[in-house]
Amino acid sequence: MKKIVRENLDEIFVGKYNVWEDTIELYKNPSSIKRMVDGTRGISDKNGDLYVADSYCIHGDIFDAMKQYREIKEITNLDVYSNLNDYGLIFWQRVEKTNKFKLGESYGSYYFKGGDYKRKLKKEKFKDIEKIYNKLVKKNPQFSFVLESINSEYEY
Repeated sequence: MKKIVRENLDEIFVGKYNVWEDTIELYKNPSSIKRMVDGTRGISDKNGDLYVADSYCIHGDIFDAMKQYREIKEITNLDVYSNLNDYGLIFWQRVEKTNKFKLGESYGSYYFKGGDYKRKLKKEKFKDIEKIYNKLVKKNPQFSFVLESINSEYEY
């Protein structure tokens, strides 16, 4: 059995970010998401860090909070849904009340026909998805990350 070494043992509370009439609490590499809302969203970066919001919000809100708290330094004036392949950001969504994350709705079947998300993401969205994914899994072994759209949970 392969031993998993966790690089970051402590979660970091990044800060609060106001969105409309709600407040997002943003955590970096949370140790647990049990206390967080069902279907919470997160964004991972090219270093394998996972930013999770304890709130009902969209990925754009998390992205804006990451920029405000300078967790993303090299991105200055870019919309979250623009071409981000150079920044290695991957959008995640928690599957109900589990410790499992799947790719967010942005990676739905209308973007990727068929089920081979890993190959298509590597080709169409990110140059180094396997390297980024492996860093994420190593830093956050308490969670399961599935390279499949959350939409597949609800497609008939």
